Amino acid sequence: MASKLITGLTLRRGIAEWTVVDPSRGGGAVLSAGRADLALPEGADPLDPALSKEHRDATAAELKAKCGGVKGTVAVAIPSQHLFLRVLSLPVVGPDELASMVELQVDKFAPFPIDRMVISHEILEERDARYRVLVAGVKRELVDGIGEMFRGTGMRLERVDAEGLGWWRLLRDAGAVAEKGRQIILVLDVAGEHLVVAHNGVPVAVRSLGAGAEDEPDEERETEIVSEISYTLTALEAEAEAGEREAAAASLWHWGDAPDGLIARIREECALEVVPRALDALPAPSQGIALRAADAEHTVLNLAPPAWERARQTRRGRRRLIGASAAALFVWLLGVGAIFGGVHYERTRLADVKKRLDTVLKPAEEAKAIRERIRELESYAGEHDSPLECLREICDGRQPIGVDLTEFVYTRGVRVDLVGVATDDNLYSQFYKQLNDSTLFRVERASNMPRRTKDGRRVLEFRVTLLLAGETEAR
Repeated sequence: MASKLITGLTLRRGIAEWTVVDPSRGGGAVLSAGRADLALPEGADPLDPALSKEHRDATAAELKAKCGGVKGTVAVAIPSQHLFLRVLSLPVVGPDELASMVELQVDKFAPFPIDRMVISHEILEERDARYRVLVAGVKRELVDGIGEMFRGTGMRLERVDAEGLGWWRLLRDAGAVAEKGRQIILVLDVAGEHLVVAHNGVPVAVRSLGAGAEDEPDEERETEIVSEISYTLTALEAEAEAGEREAAAASLWHWGDAPDGLIARIREECALEVVPRALDALPAPSQGIALRAADAEHTVLNLAPPAWERARQTRRGRRRLIGASAAALFVWLLGVGAIFGGVHYERTRLADVKKRLDTVLKPAEEAKAIRERIRELESYAGEHDSPLECLREICDGRQPIGVDLTEFVYTRGVRVDLVGVATDDNLYSQFYKQLNDSTLFRVERASNMPRRTKDGRRVLEFRVTLLLAGETEAR
């Protein structure tokens, strides 16, 4: 994804918000952002799996008409109340084995059968030969509904993330996450309420507290939130190592006025000092989702079903095949045109060459015949390489005593083949050298055969081929 623009998209209370980032610029430079009001029926949630097809098609049409600023691939966020989040401690294993271990653990506490869910995970940290792993799960029908809706928008939906994790990314980038010690972060968003407990900047517990509200939580909602914080801290206290049981700092992020009643109850019942912080100081959560998608090399969590990726690969393969076929057809047509043009050109050239060849062929043939006749006459008339002259050249002063010729084969004007024997190697070497010093011919090939006995003596038999000087010059 590093070479494509990425858009993080949230659908919250009838409002679509998006942020476009460029992963190739500084790990995710923000290029643009926007929002649009969606004309949806009262109370309709565009991410509700029970949304009718009519309403889903209407939402797709609204997105297509009003979200023209969406560019590149899209990562959509699911509010936390629609999914579950857990942090697990697992041994360090390979990716495939880790995925299997995650499924086994999820099967123990998942609210739905695992075959009806989409599950994903990301590694938060590795310490002491163990992984701290964040696991997310959502009902498959919800994700399928999102995929069906986005198919009608023309947008390239590739990732499905948790909106609470988008807030976590923004808090971390804003320096609101402490690098040391225990920290509790409570986010009261209109689209969902999130609880994160972190140690040394790494989440050790993540909880979705349900759907958010426009106004300050009422007394019943405050009780639920305080109970969840107490339960989470108690569970962590039992599991925590000695270094993780230190006093915790707490921050509560909210819209509008601070929820003083909830802050007072957390301080009293959980013995935590709470610092209220305004969510207005942070960018839109769509930016956190986009930045997480831009950092996909490290952020593995993606709740898009694997079938989506397979379908994309199939479509890309089909487009590549069509493009390659069109290119191959174009090249083929060019090739055929070039071939026919080349054939026509070569035929024209051939006809021209034939005409010019006809003007010189007959005189050339006559000249060649005359030359062959002259060479034949010279081979008969010349005495410098006649058989007797060759035999004289070999025997007169070049054949040492102890070297005897047993065969002398003369090929007129071409070569002389000799077969003979020598009483020892030195005599043969002397004979070979003297033959090679002749101006009448030169040694083309010489070979020795196994020794044999002749007249009671062990002799070396040899074969020598001599090229006549005239033939050497011709070559």
